[in-house]
Amino acid sequence: SEFTIGNGQTFSTTGPNQYVFRIGNGGDLTIAEGGTFDFSTSAGLGILAEAGTTGQRLTIEGGATARADRYFNETGFTTEFVANASGVTTFEITNLLFLRTGPLELDLTNYDISNGDTLVLFDYAAIGGPGAFGSVTFSPLWSGTIDYAYDIGGGDLGIAVTNLSVVPEPSSTALLGLGGLALLLRRRR
Repeated sequence: SEFTIGNGQTFSTTGPNQYVFRIGNGGDLTIAEGGTFDFSTSAGLGILAEAGTTGQRLTIEGGATARADRYFNETGFTTEFVANASGVTTFEITNLLFLRTGPLELDLTNYDISNGDTLVLFDYAAIGGPGAFGSVTFSPLWSGTIDYAYDIGGGDLGIAVTNLSVVPEPSSTALLGLGGLALLLRRRR
């Protein structure tokens, strides 16, 4: 149920026909930093998809390589991007990105915001299905806007998170407020 493509490892297909990699119920595919998942074929029919209805997960770590001709993100299929300090790996979909309300999770625990407030998650040729994620979760406390038609350059489209920012923790905001109040009272004296 768990499959990890580790650093220096490659999982790929090079044939001219249709090849499908399916993740079943409760299955988890992780493409770790330095790992390569390449399901792009000369026929454009390398597919990554679900094989069940609940609990499937694809995790792409920053510094990995992820490529497929078609990616089917169904309702129970979570797609997670884990950023390193400099950003995320862009998942290259050379043909069809089929989005059918599966959840998107973005782990920015190690991301350094000085590297920019935009992260390109997918580079695609076409979007099918309803064309959107059912939910988007940022962790730990970040916010951003999902752009499903982000211009990567030269009219090449992708899905990006723009306007990234860190959301202050409520306890930090409360402490800042108390500190400001203490400063005001000190000045009054």
